[in-house]
Amino acid sequence: MNEIMYHEEKAYTIKAKGKNEEEVIGKIFTVLKKTVTLDIDGIVIKLETVNVYEVSREIEEYTETFLWFFMPRKKQTVEIELKIVVSIKYVKI
Repeated sequence: MNEIMYHEEKAYTIKAKGKNEEEVIGKIFTVLKKTVTLDIDGIVIKLETVNVYEVSREIEEYTETFLWFFMPRKKQTVEIELKIVVSIKYVKI
């Protein structure tokens, strides 16, 4: 019998931008899952995060107005870059 299940640990660096930190981190992990699936030659059985490192974080705050004067409100844009180390178990076909 041949063993067809393999195990690897890989690191990925992913950057995303959004309205708040929760949205950005959600986007990063969605991109991570797609990236791992495309990177691995086989079917991913288990994807587990081993560690997460923050590479950079930028928060840009600005005031948005209507017709240059009316209804000012503060908004922000958050950009985060994370290095994520994942443990991948997959089956080669």
